[in-house]
Amino acid sequence: MSYGVPQGSILGPLLFCLYLLPLGSILRKHGISFHCYADDCQIYVPLKQKDVQSIKHLLACRGDIKAWLALNFLNFNIKKTEVMVFGPSGSCESSSVDLGPLEVYFKPVKPDLGFKVDSDFKLDSQIRAVVKSSFYHLRRLASVKSFLSRQHFEQ
Repeated sequence: MSYGVPQGSILGPLLFCLYLLPLGSILRKHGISFHCYADDCQIYVPLKQKDVQSIKHLLACRGDIKAWLALNFLNFNIKKTEVMVFGPSGSCESSSVDLGPLEVYFKPVKPDLGFKVDSDFKLDSQIRAVVKSSFYHLRRLASVKSFLSRQHFEQ
């Protein structure tokens, strides 16, 4: 192995965080707020409608990040790149905010650490997912109900 860390290594997560430290410098240079968790990085940019300058600024930052990733044997994964717009109810559809070239990354709902976040913070997607999962587990319990005593269900 000429570079990298074996998968499952105890030091892997720590070394990866150290490896990504310059990424934070790039984001700070552009004045962009961010946080990283494991191998995921989320950035936050306040935008106003028709804010072309902020979009250009964000695209310049994306270019610097892509260049740094290429120099460090990492890939910019377009399939995992997502843009989400938050704001008052009904104002967050992709058609109401001009994201320019970032439009292809727009997602109205995004899972974040197992929680489905939507742009209006209504939690509709999260509630639907919990209800769906609950009914699935209830159906599974119903299929074994005849094999278990009442005490097992009360525990």
